[in-house]
Amino acid sequence: MNSRVNKRGLALLSIFLLATQLIFVVSRRVNATVVQSSSSTVTRHKESTSAGYILTFQLSASESLDAGETVIVDFHEDDSGFTLDGASLAAADIDFNDGTERTVVASSCSADEVEFSAVDATGIVTFTLCAGSTGSSTGATITVEIGDTAAGPGTNRLTNPTGTTPFSSEINVSGSFGDDAFATDVPIVDDDQVTINAQVDTFVTFDLDVSDGSHSDTDDPYSIDLGELVYSSVTDESTSGVSEIYLDIDTNADGGAIVQVLSANGNLSSSISGDNIPSNTGALTTGTANGNYGIGASENAAATEGALTVESPYNVSSPNVGAVSNLSFQPLFNTGAAPIVGGDGEVDVRAISGISTSAATDYTDTLTFRATATF
Repeated sequence: MNSRVNKRGLALLSIFLLATQLIFVVSRRVNATVVQSSSSTVTRHKESTSAGYILTFQLSASESLDAGETVIVDFHEDDSGFTLDGASLAAADIDFNDGTERTVVASSCSADEVEFSAVDATGIVTFTLCAGSTGSSTGATITVEIGDTAAGPGTNRLTNPTGTTPFSSEINVSGSFGDDAFATDVPIVDDDQVTINAQVDTFVTFDLDVSDGSHSDTDDPYSIDLGELVYSSVTDESTSGVSEIYLDIDTNADGGAIVQVLSANGNLSSSISGDNIPSNTGALTTGTANGNYGIGASENAAATEGALTVESPYNVSSPNVGAVSNLSFQPLFNTGAAPIVGGDGEVDVRAISGISTSAATDYTDTLTFRATATF
C-alpha cells in the first residue's frame, strides 16, 4: 500500500516539475524582445580593404540602455570575418550615441561616458555605459561608429574579410541592454569603386568679319573702303559706307589669349603717287600737311564668360587712333590671362589726308590679325 502511494506521489511530482519547466520556458519566450530595426554600414565593401563602420539599431519600445549595461559587437575575426586592429583602437576612433552623444573612453569610466574594450583574437568590441550614467530613453536608437566615420576624426581599424566574392560577412550584436542578440550582414565584393576617365581638349577659336554698323557673319575676302579722304574732315566708323572689323574669340586656355595686329606698310601707301599717309598715335587733325591714319578698338558686346580688354594705345574713340606698325605685331586685345567665351571685339579704321598728300586712287594697307592662347 505504501509503495503504491509513493509511486503515485512521485508521478504527480514529476508531472508538476515538467509543467513548471514548460511554464518557465513559455514565460521566457513571451517576455523576450527584439530590436525594432538594425543595420550595418561600411565605407568600403572591397575585400581585404580597411573600412569605417556604422552600426545602427533601435531598441524595442520597452527597452533602454541603462548604466552598467553593455553592447557587444562581434566581427568574427576568429571565424574568417573582419580583422580588428584592437591594439590600435582608440577612443578617437569611436563614436557612441544612444540619443546622447557619449564620450568614449578606454578606461577610468565616469558617469555618462561609455567605456570600450577590444579583443584582437576574436574581433569583439564591448561597450559599457558607465556606472552613474543617465540611461537612454526606451526605444532609443543606438549608433556606433568605428573608424573614419567617427568625428575624431577616427582611423579605420577594421579590414574587410577575404573570400570568393561576392559574399556576406555576418556581424553579431549582443549585450545586456534587454533585447535579444541579433545579426547583421555586410556585403563584400571584389571591388566597390569605378574609375571615371574623361578628357577636355584645349581649344581656341578666332574669326574675323567686316560689316557696316553691326557685327554679322560675312565671307572673305575682307576689305574696307574708306572712300575719298580729304584734309578737312575725318573718315571713321561713323562715315556712311565705311565698315568696321569685328572679331570673335573663344578659348579655354588657363592663361587666356591675346589678339595682335600687324600692318603691311605702317601707313596708307600709293604706288601710283609714291606718297603715303603716315600712321601715328594721337588725334586725327584737320589741315595738317601729311594727314594721319590708324585704328581704335572696343569690346563690341560683353562676353558670356570672361572679358575682352582693349590694349593701349588702341582703347580710344574717334578722332583718336593708335598707330599701326609694320615692324612687329602689336597687342590689340587680351582676355585678362583667363578663359573667355563669346569674346566680341570691334576695330575701327580712321584716317584723314593732308594738304600735301598727293592725289591717287590706290592708297592701301593690309592689316593682319593673329590670336595666341596660352594653355
